[in-house]
Amino acid sequence: MRFTAVAVVIASLLVSSNFANRVSNQFLFYNTSCAYLKNAYAITADGEYILDVGPRFNLKTRVYCEGMGGSYPREYLTLPAGQDKNYAISRPFNSLQRERTANFSKALFCPNSLLIITNDWLFARTTGQPPSYGKVWGCRYAVGRISIDLTGLPFYINYNATNIAFDERSPSNGERQPQIFTHDCGGWSCSVCGVRKQKLLLDFDACQLINPCRMGESCIHLGAGYHKCIPRSGGKPVIDNVSGRNEIGTRPNSCVSKTNWKILPVSC
Repeated sequence: MRFTAVAVVIASLLVSSNFANRVSNQFLFYNTSCAYLKNAYAITADGEYILDVGPRFNLKTRVYCEGMGGSYPREYLTLPAGQDKNYAISRPFNSLQRERTANFSKALFCPNSLLIITNDWLFARTTGQPPSYGKVWGCRYAVGRISIDLTGLPFYINYNATNIAFDERSPSNGERQPQIFTHDCGGWSCSVCGVRKQKLLLDFDACQLINPCRMGESCIHLGAGYHKCIPRSGGKPVIDNVSGRNEIGTRPNSCVSKTNWKILPVSC
């Protein structure tokens, strides 16, 4: 009789929305977006928060949450290199046009897809009609210039998945490093250069950042936040983020315990 009464109390707690939310937040859900932080923890202040980012939410990183007092908060990456290293300068096509500039301190960020949306100027110092982050135009002797610098962030530029247009006459000018991209546009002909379709895709190396494999295993970085762990003695992969049978860095025993962790949908 006493056991039945206890079971009834537990069941009533589980169906209670408040209690269910607390259990979900602590054990099942990842902090995948600013909207989730707002709804789960009643946070209303804009600022820097830790989110679980990437396709498998296996990297914890600091993200700036903007608009937490409203209905649709958004995520931004603060750029530690600052506005002097993250800018776009578009030169005029003729003498009647003004120089257009944008210096960025933060970039609009999609935490699940690791995508920077480049046509956002909320945290940018601008003149004229501003160019996008990583995209400019220039003509003949009026050379435009792009500078992207992710130094201080755990991400690097995914050049293979980002559509970048280069200056036709001098496509190799500037720097093209994992975290730094600079490029001059124009000088010989009128050109539009840089990140196309307002989408700059980032990546991170899970093998280096979170060391997700067990002792005796080798971690292989597959790109786009994915990895797999292979026993050094040979055999089948123990962890395979591509197939979905994985031990996520923040839940390292999920495969062993056969736990199914719920992953919430994100906005982008």
